[in-house]
Amino acid sequence: MSTVAFKNYIDGEFVEAAATFDSIDPSTGTPWATMPAAGVADVDRAVEAAH
Repeated sequence: MSTVAFKNYIDGEFVEAAATFDSIDPSTGTPWATMPAAGVADVDRAVEAAH
């Protein structure tokens, strides 16, 4: 099974996060997606874009 890769959506565009983590399917114990782990810079950019 392949995994789905998600990105942060900031200021109208999908952007890579500095770090990611695997989301595990509890019924199989296998990764089903790679999720962005938003850091301080990502949050700051999103807040600035929202103003």
